[in-house]
Parts: sequence; structure tokens; C-alpha cells
Amino acid sequence: MHRLVKTSSRPTGGALNFADTLPFDLASNNNPFGASPNALRAARAQLHHVNEYRFQNDDILRTCLIKNFQNCLQPDQIITGNGSTEILDLICRAFLSPGDECITCTPAWRRYRDSANLAGAAALEVPLDPMEFAPDTDGILRAVTERTRLIFLASPNNPTGAVISKLRMDRLIAALPPQVIVVFDEVFHHYNVRLDSARALDYILLGFPVIALHTFSAAYGLAGLRLGYAFSTPGLTRNLQKLRRPFMINSISHAAAIAALDDMDHLKRGIRAVIRERNWLCNSLADLGLRFVNSQANFILIHSPQPTAILADQLLKKGIIVRLGEPFGANGYIRVSVGKRMANKAFIAAMNGILRPPPARL
Repeated sequence: MHRLVKTSSRPTGGALNFADTLPFDLASNNNPFGASPNALRAARAQLHHVNEYRFQNDDILRTCLIKNFQNCLQPDQIITGNGSTEILDLICRAFLSPGDECITCTPAWRRYRDSANLAGAAALEVPLDPMEFAPDTDGILRAVTERTRLIFLASPNNPTGAVISKLRMDRLIAALPPQVIVVFDEVFHHYNVRLDSARALDYILLGFPVIALHTFSAAYGLAGLRLGYAFSTPGLTRNLQKLRRPFMINSISHAAAIAALDDMDHLKRGIRAVIRERNWLCNSLADLGLRFVNSQANFILIHSPQPTAILADQLLKKGIIVRLGEPFGANGYIRVSVGKRMANKAFIAAMNGILRPPPARL
């Protein structure tokens, strides 16, 4: 069911000393390589003016984002918000009413379901394809009813890191009734190297009812500033703009995001580093004989060799923090964020000690 992924990068040996760096947080999908220095300088510059209502609108940010999309979108097709969580709530308020239904996949981020429930809608869960942990398009289509209004897809998916192929997405889009909107969460897309993956932008440019979610939290390293954005067709974004409150993002995150978009070198270095470390972790997990999902994100879902709570507690005692899979619906798995090499080595060393404890002294 799960592939043991082997790549060209190999683990290095040698004694390890982690005493000065523990604990390692490998639970939160943080960017271990940090934000652009330019973004940090821009954020600090705004601190001198926090007593002022300097932020009026996000026109400059949306213009910068348009350039990132090679000017194939219009500014009114982008909406910014206080993280993707707030934008999800906005989408559900705009397009769901009590008695409506939405479809989510499982395992997945629970916020999709929670936001739909807050809008009074029911959330139907369709299990992911057990072979690839990708959305089961046939299962989704079987779950669609006349009350279905939204379908939530994530590529790469959290917590599995799996992506949906263009072939699957094409089949799904072509078969959906016109009242159904696909919310396509791509917040970890920077780490995806699969060329056959579906991209939300392609469907939006063709006029399909798709809303894409992106964020500055992961690859840009600005998680603490809580800045996300969505883009879609003009008609759908007009409906979202009607509900958008003023001052939805703050002057510090606005300035930092603009500077981060202008520092592509930093972004690319960080992405390359995460992919390199992800490969190293996959090789090391395979060497330990552990099963895991082939991830295209900055985290890996690993089958636990023992009850997850017990394993997480053992890892915590060794200074490693991981995420349990159960809250996502991934029972029996842990999710481990990709860290810097020292953190990754510490995790592998801890797992090796748990799986292969030294013999007891007589």
C-alpha cells in the first residue's frame, strides 16, 4: 500500500550530539530555513508605524501576486486574508447555507469540515484512494447530490503529502454538476515535483468553478504573520469580496509578503533544501524498514510500528515532537515535518533507538 521511496541522497553516519539543540519540533510544518531577510527587514520597518492605520488595501500585494502568475490573472481575481483558515471560513459563508452539503476527503485537514459545519452545512467524508492516498474521484462523484455545493481537495494533501493527478482532476471537473465549486488547497505546492499534478490555475483560466488556496506560511516562512490568499474566476471572487471585512490583513504581513515575493532566490534555495532533506528522510525511513507515503510536501506521513501515542511519547522523551495522525483521520500514523539535517538525524536516531534498542546489560 505504501511505497518505500529511494532516492540518490544517502544518510551519513557518525556520532550525533543533539544536547544543545533539543527539543526538535517536527510537528508543525514550519519552514526550518526561515523567511527572506528582505521580508524580515520590511516587517521591522513597519513596527515603527503600528500606532497608525497605515494599511488601507491590498492593491500592491495583489499586483505583485499577479506578476507571480505571469499576468494571466486580474487583480480582482485574488482575495487575501488572515491565513487560509480565514479564507476557508469566508468561502463557506459565501457559498454554503443550512441544509447544504460539502464533500471532504479523509484523512485530511479537519478545518474544511469545521468551516462547513459553522456555516450550517453537512460535511460528507470520502476516503482517499488507499493505494496512492490521492482523492478518489469516483468516490467523490458517487457522493455528490443535489445539495452538494463545495468539494474540498488538497494537493499536496495534509497529512499525506499526496497529490492529485491532472488526469483524475480532469475527469472530476468534467463530471461535476454546475452548482458545485471545487476548493483546491495548494498551500504546499512549492514542494511538489510531480509534473503530472493538477494545478488549480489551469482550470480557473478555462472558467471552471475552482477556488485555489495559497499561503505565505510554508515556503515563504511567514507562518507567524498569518497571510493567505485565494484566486478564482471573476464571478466567484466578486461573491467573496462582498463578505470580506476591511483591514483583513495587517500592515506588517502586507509589507513582508511583498518583500518575500521579490526575493525568489531565497524562496528557491529553501525549496531545494526541503526537497533534499525530504529525500534524505525517505531514504533513512526505508533503511529502517518503515512504511510511509510518498510525499510532495514538507512533511511525511509514517506508519507507526506501535500505538501512535506511545511512539510520540517515546520520541518526546528523546526531544522530538511529532504530530499524531488520528486528528486527521490517519489512524496508526504519525506526521513528521522535514527539518534541517540535524533535526532529521535526531529523529532517525531516536526511531532507530526505539525500533532497535540496545540489549539489556546482565
